[in-house]
Amino acid sequence: MWHRSGRGAAWSSMAMAASLVLLAHGGSGGNYFAPVSKDDDRWGTLVAVTAVRGSTAKLPCRISSDNPSEPVLLVLWYKNASVTPVYSYDSRGLDGRPSSAGRPHQWGDEEAWGVEQRAWFDTSLTPAHLLVRDVRGQDEGKYTCKVHFRASPSWSQRVTLTVNDPPGFPRIQDGSGHRLEGPIGPYGDGTVVRMMCLSSGEPPPGLVWGGSGVELGKTTEEERVGAVARTWFTILATRATADTTITCSTTNASVSSGIMNTVSTTLKVNLAPLTVQLEAPGEWVSAGQQTSFRCRVVGSSPPPVVQWWLGGRRLTANAPLTSVGGNVSVSTVRLTPQPGDHKVPLVCKAYSPNLAGSVLQDQLILAVHFVPVATVNVHGGGSEAATVREGSIITFTCHLQANPSVYNITWFHNGRALRGWAWGVEVNNATLRLLNVTAAMRGLYTCVGSNPEGDGQSNALNLNVEFAPVCAVQQRRHYVVAPGGAVTVSCQVEAYPTGLTFTWALKNDSEGSPIRLHSVGREEGLTGHYTLRGVTQKSVEVLCWAQNDAGTQTTPCKLTVYTQGRPGPVRNCSVNSHTASGFRVWCEAGPPRGTNTRYSLLVYTQASLIYPERRLLLYWTRHSIS
Repeated sequence: MWHRSGRGAAWSSMAMAASLVLLAHGGSGGNYFAPVSKDDDRWGTLVAVTAVRGSTAKLPCRISSDNPSEPVLLVLWYKNASVTPVYSYDSRGLDGRPSSAGRPHQWGDEEAWGVEQRAWFDTSLTPAHLLVRDVRGQDEGKYTCKVHFRASPSWSQRVTLTVNDPPGFPRIQDGSGHRLEGPIGPYGDGTVVRMMCLSSGEPPPGLVWGGSGVELGKTTEEERVGAVARTWFTILATRATADTTITCSTTNASVSSGIMNTVSTTLKVNLAPLTVQLEAPGEWVSAGQQTSFRCRVVGSSPPPVVQWWLGGRRLTANAPLTSVGGNVSVSTVRLTPQPGDHKVPLVCKAYSPNLAGSVLQDQLILAVHFVPVATVNVHGGGSEAATVREGSIITFTCHLQANPSVYNITWFHNGRALRGWAWGVEVNNATLRLLNVTAAMRGLYTCVGSNPEGDGQSNALNLNVEFAPVCAVQQRRHYVVAPGGAVTVSCQVEAYPTGLTFTWALKNDSEGSPIRLHSVGREEGLTGHYTLRGVTQKSVEVLCWAQNDAGTQTTPCKLTVYTQGRPGPVRNCSVNSHTASGFRVWCEAGPPRGTNTRYSLLVYTQASLIYPERRLLLYWTRHSIS
C-alpha cells in the first residue's frame, strides 16, 4: 500500500540553466564581418536588418572558416536572451564528422516560426542567410548566429531585425517604444501592464481593442495627433489574465466589416504551481520490473521545472514534459525498483522556472514486493563457516527480508530438504538446531524463504565437525609379500582436523595380543604408512590407530599381510546375469589373495544327438583381490 505525505512549499534559490559558452570567429570582407576582439571569443560586427511586415527578412551569417577546405559542422541561431536555439543547421554524421551522405538537418522552433516553419537557412548564398518569410512584428529582436567547425575556432555573428509596418497598419508597443506583439512578458503576478496601439494614415484610421482579455482591462479613449492615431490599454497581470489575448485593429467605415488590419499579443505571467500530484500505477510494484510514475503539475507559468528524487538520489525523467491542456503539465519517470527501495520516498518537486523562491512537492512511500532475501548464520557467529566438536549442539538462524511476508521456510543440508525431526535435527521455521552433532552432519546448510513473489535462497554456510578418526570404508586391506621381504602398508581414515599421528601394532595369530610397533610419531594426513621388513609368517595382521585434536580412534583398522604360497581354492561363488547369450560368475578368492593369481573356469554344454558334449575352458587373472 502506498503512503502519501503532505504537500509543502519550501525551496531555496535555484540556479537557472546556463548557456554554453561558445567561441566565435569573425572574418574579412564587407561591412558585415569586420572582426571585433572580445576576450577569447571571436565576433563579427553587429548587423542591422530591416524588413517590411509580410516580406522575407534576410539575416546574414558567414559559415566559412579560416581554412577554406574545412566544412561547417553546426550553426545555431539564438533570439534575444534565450539559452536555447530557435534554429539549427547540423551537418554532422553519427561520428561527429561532416556527413558525406544526404543533406544537412535543419530544425526550427515551432513556437518561434509556427508549424508552417517560416524560417530556412540558405547556404547557397554568400554569406549564408537565415530567411524568414512572411515576417511579423513578433520576429523583431536581437539574433546571434554561432558557427562551429571541427578544428577551426567557432565564431558568432550578431544581427538585429527591425520590422516596419506598412501605412495604416496598427502597432502595439510599451511606453519605451518596444513592440509588443506575440507572447509578451512574462510579468510578475500583480504587475500593471500598460500598452499603446498606434497607426498612421491620411486620414488616420480608427483603432479598437479586442481579444479575450479586453474585458479584464481598461481602455483609454483614442486620440489623434496629426496623421497618427493612438489609444491605450491597461491590464493587471494575474492568474486570471494569464495567457489572455489582446488585439488592436484599425477600422474604416468604408470597409464592409469595419476591420482592416489586426495585431495581437498574448499576456504571459510568472505563476507558481497550484498543485502537484504524484500518480502511481497501483498500490504496489514488483522489484526488477520497470514501472512508470506520473507527476501532474497544475497552474505553473511558464511550464514548470520538475525534479524526481528517490530517497537522496536524483532521477531523470524519461520523457519530455507534456502539456495536457491549459496550464496542466505532466512529467513521467520510469523506475525499476529494487528490494532496497521498499519504504523509500519517491518525490516529485515542481517550480516555475522564473519563480525559484518556492516549490511544491508530492511524495509516495514506495511499496515494493520482492522475492525474499535470506541470510543464514550461526547463532552468535558468522554466515560463511562454523566449526564444532562432535556431540555438540549448534543453532542456525535464517534471517529474512521480504514483502509480502514469507509463508514458508525450508532448510537444506547439502541440497537435501530437512523437515521436522531427522537424525538429531530440530526444524522450527527460521531456526535449525543440531542436537547431537555427528560427522554425518558436516556440509553446507542453506534456507529458502517463499512468498507470492517467489523463492529466495540464502547463502551456503559450511559446517565443519571435529571428530576422532574412524576407518575409511574404501581402502586396501590385504597385501602379499615374498617370504622375508618388505612391504609398505597404508592406513586410511576419516577425521577432522586432518593433522593425524598413527600408532601401529602386529597380531600374529587370533589368540595372541597385539605387539606395538615402533613408529616415529610424525604428523601425517588422512593416510598413514608403515613398512614391515623380514615378514616370514604365512599371514600377519597389522592394526593401526589414528589420533587428532578431537580424540583417538576407538576401533583400529585391520590390514592383513600374506607371504606368497600355494593359493587356496575360490569360495562363495554365485551365478547371476544369466541370459540366453551368457552369464556371470562371482567368486571370492582363496588365501593368500595376492597378486598374479590365475583361476580357471570350466563350462560344459549340454549333450545332444547332434552335438557331442563340449567343454569350454576359461582363464582369468585376479589382481589385488580383497
